[in-house]
Amino acid sequence: MPQPQQLTLEFDSDVKQSTREPETSQRPTNTHVEQASEPLHRVITLVRKSRAIAFRTCDAPELPLFRLPSRTAESNTDDQERVVSIPLAPSTSGEKTKAHDILAAVRILKQLDAEHRPATPDERRALVCFGGFGAVALTFFPDPVTGKYKDRGWQELGDELKSLLSPVDYDSAKRSTFNAFYTSPTVMAAMHQALDRLGIPENALILEPGCGIGNFMGQAHAGKRFIGVELDRTSGRIAQALYPEHDIRIEDFRDTCLPEGHIDAVIGNVPFANIKFDHRRERFSLHDYFIAKSTDALRSGGVLALVTSHFTLDKQNASIREYLSEQANFLGDIRLPSNAFKCEGTAVVTDIVFLRKRAPGEQAQHVDATWLETAPLAIDGAEVSINRYFLNRPEMVLGDFCREHQLYGGDGYSVRSNGRLADQLASAIGRLPASKSDRLPSFQEEQIPARFARPPPLAHVTEGSLYVREDRTICRLIGGQ
Repeated sequence: MPQPQQLTLEFDSDVKQSTREPETSQRPTNTHVEQASEPLHRVITLVRKSRAIAFRTCDAPELPLFRLPSRTAESNTDDQERVVSIPLAPSTSGEKTKAHDILAAVRILKQLDAEHRPATPDERRALVCFGGFGAVALTFFPDPVTGKYKDRGWQELGDELKSLLSPVDYDSAKRSTFNAFYTSPTVMAAMHQALDRLGIPENALILEPGCGIGNFMGQAHAGKRFIGVELDRTSGRIAQALYPEHDIRIEDFRDTCLPEGHIDAVIGNVPFANIKFDHRRERFSLHDYFIAKSTDALRSGGVLALVTSHFTLDKQNASIREYLSEQANFLGDIRLPSNAFKCEGTAVVTDIVFLRKRAPGEQAQHVDATWLETAPLAIDGAEVSINRYFLNRPEMVLGDFCREHQLYGGDGYSVRSNGRLADQLASAIGRLPASKSDRLPSFQEEQIPARFARPPPLAHVTEGSLYVREDRTICRLIGGQ
């Protein structure tokens, strides 16, 4: 047997080696594999996110190449088995039921990993019921101060969760609890209707930042293709099992490498937190950072529709609005009632913000230029800061302003529901500027920069090991990707 060639690693001086802690072995599933033998290029690139490392060898040996299906390749699975329908009626289950749904989903993931196979239709229906850890954060996990559970029943459930998850996955779940609240199916359906009205084509490439288990993908029309990014490992693995035809990335959104200028649309519900992140000489809160980076990735004419905290528009510091205004037109905003996500475990004031990316040099055409400004508004005897857009267009507020306690405390305000949400959303979306679907040119797959794909589900492809892609790129399996 020939001896392997010695390889010399060359690190760019600007590249820092990863200090990421080792993670447990996981193998993605449901990937068709065709093996072939071809000589490798003399210089091969190891892709680790956006960091390149050169391998040099004077006489590269022949290695098997794993031919991975393209991101848009048709699945061999029947559509009825591949697509999971999410019911439009919001969940009304209690915390214990949500916890049992989470445990059922985690058990299925462990079984899929052990058996190296895709999920069955019944398993997918169970996986869809995973509602995220945010709604049960205060009961499913021990109190961060006392280290104790709410009661013995919750301790038994919490202990089972901890036994099912690896230490890395368990820590990932705990970190996501305070901003992992999923979106109401009613709101998701309305947002997809808004994309249709705003002219997004049927074959659009759509980014979903903070995708959770991929609920927006499940609501999308056939033909649309998604890049989903999710930090929580359990949620991301469920998304991969539910929607293997899409590009699901389990990683920090700050680290993900996006094909800037090629995304047709952005849709989703970004995480909310007053944690600051640097972005292109600006410093934004978590939700604003997600919006800024997503807008950067849009192509000219591309549309953004994201659920965000009302502070994106209401805070007096207009830096995020000014940043977005420099490259995108403001199409409108829908302020939701505070109970829009009550069944999903949270009651906060949220907006759906709509933007369209401008071409370089194109003049700004905002629906309302005053969206950059705020003004004081008296609500129940107290003065609060409100975006001028809502003062000019009160019909885009789906409820009545009132003073009530907020999720995280403080002296904010609420929006009390005053009608049927689905009907109000339909009316508000009808006020957005309509555009024909041919506004965006046809998407060309070859324009998208190559993204490292998931490895084939073979027993020897374990965490940390190298494998060879169809394009002769050597990749390392990190975090199941």
